[in-house]
Amino acid sequence: MLAGQQPFRGDNLMAISKGILESPTPALTGAASALNGVVVRALSKSDSSRYQDVTDLVDELRDGAAPTESAAGPPYVPSIAVLPFTNMSADSEQEYFCDGMAEEIINAFTKLDGLRVVARTSAFQFKGQAVDLRDVGGKLAVAAVLEGSVRKAGDRLRVTAQLINVADGYHLWSERYDRNMDDVFAVQDEIAQSVVEKLKVKLLGGQDAPMVTKATDNLEAYHLVLKGRYHALKLTGPALEKSLECYTQALAVEPAYAQAQAGVALVQSFRAYLYEAPQQVMPVAKQSALDALAIDETLADAHFALGLVRALYEWDWSGVEQAYRRALDLNPGDTLARCFYAELLACTGQPDAAVAECRHAVERDPLSVFIRFRLALTLYLTRRFYAAIAEARAGVELDHVLYWTLGLALSGLGSSSVRSLPR
Repeated sequence: MLAGQQPFRGDNLMAISKGILESPTPALTGAASALNGVVVRALSKSDSSRYQDVTDLVDELRDGAAPTESAAGPPYVPSIAVLPFTNMSADSEQEYFCDGMAEEIINAFTKLDGLRVVARTSAFQFKGQAVDLRDVGGKLAVAAVLEGSVRKAGDRLRVTAQLINVADGYHLWSERYDRNMDDVFAVQDEIAQSVVEKLKVKLLGGQDAPMVTKATDNLEAYHLVLKGRYHALKLTGPALEKSLECYTQALAVEPAYAQAQAGVALVQSFRAYLYEAPQQVMPVAKQSALDALAIDETLADAHFALGLVRALYEWDWSGVEQAYRRALDLNPGDTLARCFYAELLACTGQPDAAVAECRHAVERDPLSVFIRFRLALTLYLTRRFYAAIAEARAGVELDHVLYWTLGLALSGLGSSSVRSLPR
């Protein structure tokens, strides 16, 4: 009644039941948001966390406020999706820069404990589409959406950004920045700081601490790193080759650029995982990761790449866990690293923790085919066949690769059990 819709929806009874049992309660927005804590507690998955007496519920509804901090229900957490910034430049090749602007802001947000941020893969699903931001908010289960545009002409930069409340489509904040290109880091930080202020998220480092730091003074190297990241995320063989070329060029311009070294490490690790003989590229990946960490120990990508080397090439399981955990401590929003960490947990006798990590990744990246695939596969590997079937069936709408995990899960049940399943 408060939200105007059912909290858990789906195309069939199995999908709805799965949502009731496993999905987080969607946040209330607008005028009803003051009662968000009441609803979250009332719909808690654990019966001991729900109201034990109806009079307690009545009292809190009468007060018109969320439960106190001592209540068993989890607190309300603001949520946001950052869409790819639109390229308004005459040069279509500037697409990488627009994506990079949005990614830098996403990475800044993911370091905040009090804000749930949708991962890049899911947020960028709407790139180039004319969409109703309220629909976007519904699909991504967020209360706010940040969108913007970039126009670059020579050394001049014009960036516009607006924060939208998905409940009613109204602007919560908007701003235009006309700056020189060398102010790009300051613009990103100002946008991030303004959004955090509007969403009333507490900054761990204090209000004066920058959220986006200047990685290098060499703008040519910075652009090459953005290009490298742009191509790397496509994960095709030619795109990874192009990405490696960009990172190598960045290091030629700025040899001590830690992010470029980390980029080389990740790209080489992905090539070994998907296309190339590990003995040819993994040693390069390891050395690049170590070189990056020698310059900047706080680079999550370098720790993740080192974890991939130890897992896929060296079989150093304790070293793998150490690297993955450090990467996730530094960047909790890296859903890819979280899924690889879940795989490690599943293969080392920790099935509950493995599934929990995958579900955390899906919550942050709900439209990612790979993340959905990894969840279904992890459920299968940990012998949760019914849950794997439900997840695979829900995921085939995103990509047919989920039929493979569906087949695995069905085979795990056996023919007699499969015949009793609803179609």
